[in-house]
Order: sequence, then structure tokens, then C-alpha cells
Amino acid sequence: MPSSAPPPAQPPRYVIGDIHGQLEALVRLLQTAGLIDARQCWCGGHARLYLTGDFFDRGMDGVPAVALIMALQQEAAAAGGQVEALLGNHDVMVLSVLRLGTAAQTSWGETFAQVWLRNGGLPADLARLTPAQEAWLQARPALVRAGDLLLMHADSHFYGHLGATVEEVNRTVASVLASDDPAAWEVLLEALSTRYSFLSLQGGSPAEARKLLDRFHARRIVHGHTPISYITGRPPELVTEPYIYADGLCINVDGGLYLGGPGFVYSAPEAGEV
Repeated sequence: MPSSAPPPAQPPRYVIGDIHGQLEALVRLLQTAGLIDARQCWCGGHARLYLTGDFFDRGMDGVPAVALIMALQQEAAAAGGQVEALLGNHDVMVLSVLRLGTAAQTSWGETFAQVWLRNGGLPADLARLTPAQEAWLQARPALVRAGDLLLMHADSHFYGHLGATVEEVNRTVASVLASDDPAAWEVLLEALSTRYSFLSLQGGSPAEARKLLDRFHARRIVHGHTPISYITGRPPELVTEPYIYADGLCINVDGGLYLGGPGFVYSAPEAGEV
């Protein structure tokens, strides 16, 4: 007789938005979600944790935050879970200075180092970043498809210009990060820095979200990059849940930690649920 046992439950999926050097907040969020213990070790079992990038700038503890995430990746994998961290535009800025040096210029005349500093870059991060951490950062994907979810850093339609598949986009990004071509780095920064592509109130369109979802075979976009308070006008201190928009196609998880928001951990429903 056919078995009547229900299918095994999917591992829980959690997403945390932009960190921007806010290590204490990251630890608090992970502990509150039951993903790390008092020793900051993974205790989430088979859970899947995704971070949307921007580990650096505007806060003092970007490098320690990266060190924690790197350790949790190994610990989660050993426990049958997963920690995946995406590449954000601020992470690309850090890498651009490390790769191109302080003299390389953009097409508008600023150096990449000046762009980084103008956007909250902290020279201490460059001094503390180890070769292993730099290599880890270079290996971060720009896109991750997790079941029905398409995870990306920015609310930007430009991801669709970087490749026809998730794998192709990530290969394109990896090739830029390994290059010494300032023009290619500039294109990548634009792709990861654009905002509001899917938000009608800011001139974007849900149709752009649908194009990306169709291209990359997913049902919903989950992104960070744009603090929710920028969109809603609510004080960052009151932002405690994701902002769902674009006819339900997009989920913004940037709680604005660097703005003083408490942040939150988004618990994604199982595929097929709402």
C-alpha cells in the first residue's frame, strides 16, 4: 500500500538584511532566532540562513562580522544546515579599492577609493581584512535561488543584464572581481547600487520584478540595500518586519541597522505558502 506519511518538512529559511558593521545587532538577531548560542556558535541545525550583503561601511565592526559569518558557514554545514552570504555594493567598493588601488578613476573623475569613502568607507576595515577574508568576499554570489525565492542584494533590474541564468550572473560578477578593468567594476557597482526598480512610487514597476523572476525561475524576490524607512517614512526604530510590495513579488528585508533600527530576521514560508 502507498505510504500515507507526510513529506518531510523543509528546513526553515531565514534572511537577514544589510549589516553595515553592526556586529552586536547581528549577534542579537541570530541569538533571538535561535541560530547561534551564547558562545556565538551555530545551533540552528538544518536551518538555512541567508544574508543579503553589505557587511562593511558605516559601522565599525564589518571585519568581525565577516569573521563570524565565515565561522558560521563551516559550523552550519557540519550540522546539515547552510549559511550563505551575498555580495553587496559596499562589499564591491571595498574590493575595488583592494584590487584597483587608490588611484584608479571612475568615468566621472572620482577614484574608486573616493567613492567608497564618500559612502561611509572606513580605512580601518582595509587594515584589518585578512587575505582569507578578502578571498571569501570575492567568492560571494550576487544571486542565489533558494527554492521559490530569488535572493539578491539590491532592488535593481540590472541583475538581468549580467546573465541569463543565476550561474551566469555569478560567473560574470566573479570575472569582474578578478579583473583590473575600472570600466567593468563601474558597471558592476551600478548594477548593485541601483534602487527602486520594482517600486511604482519611485518610478519602478512590478513588471521589472516579474521579468527577473521569469528569467531566473523563482516566485519572489528577497532583497536588502534600500532601508525600509526610506520607502515608508517610518522611523527606523519602528521597522521590525519586512516590507512586501510590487504585487507581493518583492520582499525588502533591510531594517536599517546602521540607521538605528533594531532589525529583524525574516522567516520565509515554505515554497507554496504565502
